[in-house]
Amino acid sequence: MEKIEEMAESRSEELAPYCLHTLFCCAAISLLLQDRTTSKSDLQHGSADRVSLAFWADTVLNWRDIEMKDFLRLLFENLILSQHFAVAARRFDGRTQRLRISIEEEGLEFLADDPFVPTVTHDRLGTALSLMSDCGLIGSDQSEQKYFSS
Repeated sequence: MEKIEEMAESRSEELAPYCLHTLFCCAAISLLLQDRTTSKSDLQHGSADRVSLAFWADTVLNWRDIEMKDFLRLLFENLILSQHFAVAARRFDGRTQRLRISIEEEGLEFLADDPFVPTVTHDRLGTALSLMSDCGLIGSDQSEQKYFSS
């Protein structure tokens, strides 16, 4: 996450491929955890405005044989743009326009005043591990910033 934060701050051209690689790693780990009863329900957490890890892993698995350019097209069309349109439409209050992008005859049109600059939210896993360590459920080695089962 530190590397992603650095690249986001510097607006590095490597950011998108690095984030995509990270998402592929998340899918792989989710597939490994899906048969464990302790993690199965957690992997399915999501809603209309959030893609669950289980859904993402299934999507990557189902689309594994298509070319990268087609994968990226499907990713943008089915998981990013359509989700943006659905959430923006649901949040529309009759006054404030929530759409940042619209589909016009010439293609996508940017509607916002300024581009959205994403920020990295606090790492929930790191917070959870730290709390578990504080409660004595797991051990930690602060010098190496690692956690282990006790």
